[in-house]
Amino acid sequence: MVEVFWQPDCGSCDLLKKVLKRKNIPFVAHDVSTDPKAKKRLQELGYTTVPVTIVNDEKHFPGVLADEINALAAAA
Repeated sequence: MVEVFWQPDCGSCDLLKKVLKRKNIPFVAHDVSTDPKAKKRLQELGYTTVPVTIVNDEKHFPGVLADEINALAAAA
Protein backbone atom coordinates (compact mmCIF):
# COMPACT_ATOMS: atom_id res chain seq x y z
CA MET A 1 0.00 0.00 0.00
CA VAL A 2 1.22 3.48 -0.89
CA GLU A 3 0.42 6.30 1.52
CA VAL A 4 0.95 9.98 0.77
CA PHE A 5 1.18 12.49 3.59
CA TRP A 6 0.33 16.00 2.45
CA GLN A 7 -1.21 19.32 3.44
CA PRO A 8 -3.23 21.99 1.62
CA ASP A 9 -1.43 24.75 -0.28
CA CYS A 10 1.58 22.51 -0.88
CA GLY A 11 2.62 22.58 -4.54
CA SER A 12 4.90 19.56 -4.20
CA CYS A 13 2.09 17.62 -2.53
CA ASP A 14 -0.27 18.40 -5.39
CA LEU A 15 2.38 17.43 -7.94
CA LEU A 16 3.09 14.12 -6.20
CA LYS A 17 -0.59 13.16 -6.12
CA LYS A 18 -1.02 14.11 -9.81
CA VAL A 19 2.00 12.06 -10.86
CA LEU A 20 0.85 9.01 -8.90
CA LYS A 21 -2.61 9.27 -10.46
CA ARG A 22 -1.14 9.71 -13.95
CA LYS A 23 0.96 6.57 -13.47
CA ASN A 24 -2.05 4.65 -12.11
CA ILE A 25 -0.43 4.07 -8.73
CA PRO A 26 -3.17 3.70 -6.12
CA PHE A 27 -2.54 5.55 -2.86
CA VAL A 28 -4.17 6.64 0.36
CA ALA A 29 -3.78 10.34 1.13
CA HIS A 30 -3.40 11.64 4.69
CA ASP A 31 -3.83 15.37 5.30
CA VAL A 32 -1.45 16.13 8.19
CA SER A 33 -3.16 19.48 8.79
CA THR A 34 -6.36 17.72 9.91
CA ASP A 35 -5.12 14.28 10.99
CA PRO A 36 -3.04 14.39 14.19
CA LYS A 37 -2.24 10.66 14.00
CA ALA A 38 -0.78 11.10 10.51
CA LYS A 39 1.29 14.07 11.63
CA LYS A 40 2.60 12.12 14.63
CA ARG A 41 3.50 9.16 12.42
CA LEU A 42 5.64 11.40 10.19
CA GLN A 43 7.31 13.01 13.17
CA GLU A 44 8.18 9.57 14.55
CA LEU A 45 9.92 8.84 11.24
CA GLY A 46 11.86 12.11 11.56
CA TYR A 47 9.99 14.17 8.97
CA THR A 48 8.95 17.77 9.56
CA THR A 49 7.81 18.63 6.03
CA VAL A 50 5.54 17.13 3.38
CA PRO A 51 5.03 15.44 1.02
CA VAL A 52 6.21 12.09 2.31
CA THR A 53 5.42 8.73 0.73
CA ILE A 54 5.37 5.49 2.71
CA VAL A 55 5.30 2.17 0.86
CA ASN A 56 4.03 -0.96 2.63
CA ASP A 57 4.97 0.46 6.04
CA GLU A 58 8.61 -0.27 5.17
CA LYS A 59 10.09 2.23 2.76
CA HIS A 60 9.57 5.98 2.93
CA PHE A 61 10.85 9.01 1.09
CA PRO A 62 10.26 12.76 1.07
CA GLY A 63 9.31 14.95 -1.86
CA VAL A 64 8.68 13.98 -5.46
CA LEU A 65 11.47 11.58 -6.41
CA ALA A 66 11.21 10.37 -10.01
CA ASP A 67 13.27 7.20 -9.45
CA GLU A 68 11.12 6.13 -6.49
CA ILE A 69 7.88 6.89 -8.33
CA ASN A 70 9.04 5.00 -11.42
CA ALA A 71 9.91 2.00 -9.24
CA LEU A 72 6.39 2.09 -7.77
CA ALA A 73 4.90 2.24 -11.26
CA ALA A 74 7.00 -0.73 -12.40
CA ALA A 75 5.86 -2.76 -9.40
CA ALA A 76 2.16 -1.89 -9.83
